[in-house]
Amino acid sequence: MTLQKFPLTEGEADFHVEGAGKPCKTNFHNGGMLDFAPSSSSTAVPVSHNYLLPIRHLALHGIPVIFYDQLGCGLSTHLPHLSNTTREKFWTVDLFKSELSNLVKHLNLESYDVLGNSWGGMLGASTPSPNPRDSTNSSSRILLLLPKNVEEHSKSTKKAEQPTPPTLAKDNTVYLSMNGPSEFFVIGTLKSWNIIHEIHKIKVPTLLLNGKYDEAQDEVMEPFFKNIEKVKWFRFAESSHMPQVE
Repeated sequence: MTLQKFPLTEGEADFHVEGAGKPCKTNFHNGGMLDFAPSSSSTAVPVSHNYLLPIRHLALHGIPVIFYDQLGCGLSTHLPHLSNTTREKFWTVDLFKSELSNLVKHLNLESYDVLGNSWGGMLGASTPSPNPRDSTNSSSRILLLLPKNVEEHSKSTKKAEQPTPPTLAKDNTVYLSMNGPSEFFVIGTLKSWNIIHEIHKIKVPTLLLNGKYDEAQDEVMEPFFKNIEKVKWFRFAESSHMPQVE
């Protein structure tokens, strides 16, 4: 059996967003039959679903996978007119929690797993609770382990000395609004994200994944491991932030 047996079916879900100024849609791709509990994949801030496509292999084991592009990225509706000047009111964790809930309703899913990478993991952890963990110190520690030229480049992004990659320059609204100029200089709405006191509210079975060279170092994972009722934790020995690609 090959992946050709499970072609990706593309669709769109209407998503009403107060203050968006125009109709919005969430683009999604479904791989596999939805007769079984699917895994819905959520991405980095914001990145289209493409880099998560290796997870599509779950379909070979009878687990359908739904990929979706979050609002403001990929094939979903873009809102460049809502720049970082309005970020505190618009580009919030609650917005993307609502989008996920809307997609689940659109697909009539009664049972599903959320597989989130990077920001997607933060979103998944936030979904059962009303409040959106700051990993800035962990990121800084990783930075010290990087080659000097990488460290120098990351510092330069704080000063915007490097030209923005063309693909990002087309629409960097969400990344700048929620994150900032780089992974090591978070000044957006996620700067104060902290869910430590809400983790105990997560009652669903949870699998934690990180890598030896990950931004999400072990001290970031430990509160989740200690406070979630039913949890397993696996660390990839030679991976960083995207083990599915590596």
